[in-house]
Amino acid sequence: MNDNTFRIGLCMAGAVSAGAYTAGVMDYLIEALDAWEERKRNNVPGTPSHKVEIPVMGGASAGGMTALMAGLAMREPMRHIERWEDVQSGAAAENRLYNAWVNLTGDDVTARMLARDDMDDGGAYSLLHSGFIDEVARDALNPRNGARFDRPYISKSLKIFATLSNLYGMPYSVAFRADASAEERSHHIISRHNDYGCFQYPDPDGLTSPGWMPYDPHSPEGRELIANTAMATGAFPVGLRARKIQRNADALRMHPWFSEVMRGAIPGLPPFPGNAYDALFVDGGMINNEPFEKVADILRSTGDHQPEAERRDYSKCRSTVLMIDPFPSEMPEPESRPDDGILSTAGATLGAMLGQVRIKPEHLIDAMNSDDAGQYLISPTRHYNGKKISGKHALACGSLSGFGGFLSHSFRIHDFFLGRANCERFLREHFTIPEKACNPVLENGYAKIDPEAMKPFRRKDGTLQIIPIFSEARAGRYAPVYSNGSLWPSISEEKIRSYRKPLSKRIDRLVKNASGTSGTDRFLLSIGMWVLINRKATGAVLDTCISQLREWEQLGADSTI
Repeated sequence: MNDNTFRIGLCMAGAVSAGAYTAGVMDYLIEALDAWEERKRNNVPGTPSHKVEIPVMGGASAGGMTALMAGLAMREPMRHIERWEDVQSGAAAENRLYNAWVNLTGDDVTARMLARDDMDDGGAYSLLHSGFIDEVARDALNPRNGARFDRPYISKSLKIFATLSNLYGMPYSVAFRADASAEERSHHIISRHNDYGCFQYPDPDGLTSPGWMPYDPHSPEGRELIANTAMATGAFPVGLRARKIQRNADALRMHPWFSEVMRGAIPGLPPFPGNAYDALFVDGGMINNEPFEKVADILRSTGDHQPEAERRDYSKCRSTVLMIDPFPSEMPEPESRPDDGILSTAGATLGAMLGQVRIKPEHLIDAMNSDDAGQYLISPTRHYNGKKISGKHALACGSLSGFGGFLSHSFRIHDFFLGRANCERFLREHFTIPEKACNPVLENGYAKIDPEAMKPFRRKDGTLQIIPIFSEARAGRYAPVYSNGSLWPSISEEKIRSYRKPLSKRIDRLVKNASGTSGTDRFLLSIGMWVLINRKATGAVLDTCISQLREWEQLGADSTI
């Protein structure tokens, strides 16, 4: 009860290329916590004395990738990207999150995604070439030389996880009473596909909690496992290549999140056979895109073991879940309702399946309660031409279901800086607790600060900042001005149309490899019906890109800085 620490569990939702936004949020969050720790270390007067600790980070897809990258970034010195001048001065090279999500491979990523050398072996693995993801993941998880940098607010036993969609499935049985003897009864077999890649900072002896694999990017084996998990959680189904991971089977058997699988293990058909368990995975966001219930689960078992009712009460809470969601749920538009045509029905069916498998009613109801201290949300907001724009349309990377950011470097730059700006405003204005609640952690932390020094931390609505912000609120633009004269980046229709030839060639190779045609059959296919089909498919893809970019008001001159 005398604990002066407030614990924050970070949940990072799926985002595809808008992972640049999540990276920006994380960059500012770490910067704010670093600034606070430095003031405490130097005994600067007027510094709140309470502590913040992050015991868990988890996410799906791009969010899971960011969490796994941040696990290494937060153990190293870090130059933050406050303004465009920091990028020009070389800070980006020392900022793993910016370098991974904004710079990517440093060239035309779209051209890389349309290359065809991934099919040279005769296979067809994904609509888009995924090789650039291998390069980014391995570079982002490659440790630098030098001593480890410990941040006091990062738990020494930090848990990091990413959701996975297991295509092999984990079989187990559920017992039902039936009109048969025990020997005659057959198993009611269920195959579970929601999976998790779970890591933890090991203690000095290399030990972790049961079921959690050591987060060890300094060893080649550990780095490979973390990188493969990062690539698997971001393997957008069909669009990007599915990934295989080999994990320690004993760790999976011991993990509490797989307890029902182990309880229902079928004799002769164990869910995790052998010493090493291999499986094939796609995007973790397909099944669980916002795993805040798992983050909350870890918070409940960490530190003070606070009851759930107290964690939701402003006057008693000592922990909360902070979710970063670039694509928060939005009200469906009436005109988007499907008709009864076969293509419309097929698309709507897939959407219904994914929506239903992800739904967590009891958690969503709690999350909508603004009086609940148990969860907070950072999501995109920007102002443009006098309008406030929220949700996916606030993101430059938001078009094409989040793939739009791969079209332009300037789109990713915008979203990184928007993430930083949104995080600053959120921590300053919204990540607060009512002062009248007399929360013991904040009450003790602010107890010795005189009224004048309290002004920056006390909001007009009578709340106190959980993470105190010492800088002045920044006025004016949050991002660089682009060559189009605007804060909002654009791309030309000519640039999009320039991808017609490589797109057509990739589609052609995909179909030929997938169909297994060769020789005369392949020749006839290429000069016959396939010519027409390819032309229509290529045109449809490019037209969709242009249509969505026009909807996002991003079609114009190619913007640079």
